[in-house]
Amino acid sequence: VSAYPLAPDGYNKFFDDMPSSVDIRLNTKVDKFDFGNSCVYSAGQSFKYDILINTISPDLLFQCCHGELPYIGRKLHKVVLPIKEAFPEDVYFLYYTNDEQFTRIVEYKKFTKHESEQTLLGLEVPDFNGRHYPMPIKSEMLKAEQYFAEMPNNVFSIGRAGSYRYAVDIDDCIEQAMVVVDHIKSGSIPEHPVPGEKWRVAD
Repeated sequence: VSAYPLAPDGYNKFFDDMPSSVDIRLNTKVDKFDFGNSCVYSAGQSFKYDILINTISPDLLFQCCHGELPYIGRKLHKVVLPIKEAFPEDVYFLYYTNDEQFTRIVEYKKFTKHESEQTLLGLEVPDFNGRHYPMPIKSEMLKAEQYFAEMPNNVFSIGRAGSYRYAVDIDDCIEQAMVVVDHIKSGSIPEHPVPGEKWRVAD
């Protein structure tokens, strides 16, 4: 299960259907978090919150006080082939164990169910061009746990970056969001979760 959206505009409809009462602020930078007072600061203003749901790297919430969490990026090389499909049936990814520079090859129409007489492949090459994938190294995951331990009980840190878990995919992100919603609806915000609890999805 990948939870890849089949609609041509991806997940847009979910956001377009949000009620108008939701205060959505695009292109807004949070300058400071004050967890003790449940407050964030942006453009010289302060905003109180009851619950904070974070999806960015946890070290950024605390000005990297325990050290910066490392990530790996990707260079993506795209190849269009004049054939309907390149991979065997039901194969989405190809991984190799030799000395190839790329991590994997992906055939995207297998996700999107796109119909075409051509196909698109992507070769993913590890790079330091962005914070895309958390490093699945024990020492760095333990460093991330230091940040999670600093978070009050009304702060949920979810998603691949927010969880600092390499193995969190789109379907896991959606599941985490649904678990958080269940907690909020029930009024049972748990004590700060320990590694491996479901809403932060362990490796």
